[in-house]
Amino acid sequence: KPLADPMQALKPENLLKMAESNGLVAAIGFFTLLASDSVYAPLVKVGADIYLFDHVNDKMLRLRTMPWEKKEVPIDYHHAAGWDKQLLVDAALNRVYGRFSEKKGLLLKEIDLTTGAISKEYAPEIVPYLSGHFKVRNGYLYLIGQPDVNVPNRRLYKINLFGFSR
Repeated sequence: KPLADPMQALKPENLLKMAESNGLVAAIGFFTLLASDSVYAPLVKVGADIYLFDHVNDKMLRLRTMPWEKKEVPIDYHHAAGWDKQLLVDAALNRVYGRFSEKKGLLLKEIDLTTGAISKEYAPEIVPYLSGHFKVRNGYLYLIGQPDVNVPNRRLYKINLFGFSR
């Protein structure tokens, strides 16, 4: 009878039992799948503070050096539909945005760095479907996009976010 729990493969006494059945193959597949899933925990500097966004444990850690302070804040924005596992930092304005995809296209959600909640949403309407290399600076979103799937030419877009706030 195969062992149902793949964690049993970590115990040496179970390896022989698992090798005689398909349990070891299933355990190897389980651990391969587990290793291939990415963990997104960016470390960003905003102003004089450093923030660690621990998306696995649903918290944001703020480190301040002068005076020394460490503060944890709960976050849950990344559980919303369309989360693209990307944070965009506007270092000039000290803002952080989460990138989301929705039916209409791109959606940026500004994260309040004191509470960890979403403070504003920006839905630029002129972002092409085939876009990449997103950056934010001084309230402008920069990206490289391909306006038409049939035309391989790419263009640089500069979009004022404040004109598309919800």
